[in-house]
Amino acid sequence: MSKSLRLHEKYGAAPTMPICFLCGESKGEVVLLGAAWRSQLRPPPQHMCIDYEPCVNCQSMMEQGVMLVKVRDGSNEKNPDRMGAIIVVKDEFVKDCFIEEVADDLIENRAAFIPEEAWRQLGLEEFEVKNMQTEQEEEDETS
Repeated sequence: MSKSLRLHEKYGAAPTMPICFLCGESKGEVVLLGAAWRSQLRPPPQHMCIDYEPCVNCQSMMEQGVMLVKVRDGSNEKNPDRMGAIIVVKDEFVKDCFIEEVADDLIENRAAFIPEEAWRQLGLEEFEVKNMQTEQEEEDETS
């Protein structure tokens, strides 16, 4: 396997910083796309999702339980509009709230995008507010 990088004729190494597919945060890496970046009209974006591997933070959350990410109703299913709210729930919660087939899939995958309306129906807004208050209190204590 060659260790060389074919440069893009216009954008050279064509660097980008990968973001996590689940939370949308930077993975803290740089990827050199080079000639793999096919556009001649624009350079690659500074940040882009290049794979479905979760970042270190999401991996950690997924080890604790099933990670649910709130997304805007009606947004693109392949790349939904994340709304910033993330909650980790126990497998038992998933089994109680979803039909068996869906619950089994969620438990196996350890993460899911939940549209706003479903988020409300599951009663997750209450926990979202409490979690945000707890995080703010922790920030205030460390300041």
